[in-house]
Amino acid sequence: MATKDISSITVCRCVAQMHRQGIKPGWRFDRVVELLAAETGEARKVCEAAINREIRKGLVEWGIGFSIGWLTHEGIALLEKNEGEDKVNANDGL
Repeated sequence: MATKDISSITVCRCVAQMHRQGIKPGWRFDRVVELLAAETGEARKVCEAAINREIRKGLVEWGIGFSIGWLTHEGIALLEKNEGEDKVNANDGL
């Protein structure tokens, strides 16, 4: 597998999951990387590249550093569209 094999929806789902876990600033980027690695079996470097790709696409925002992170409105919409009955609470990614 490679970065291209980690979908946008997978990254958005891991960001939302990180927020549901109540991860504090300073650990959020690392936690999303851990969640992605566990879900995909990919190395840290590949998972980091997938997150950075979604930042560039505008689905995920990290602000001024990797210590804070959230889904953008576009990321929330993508997650809601693809999660079926498990609708995402807008607060999960903000």
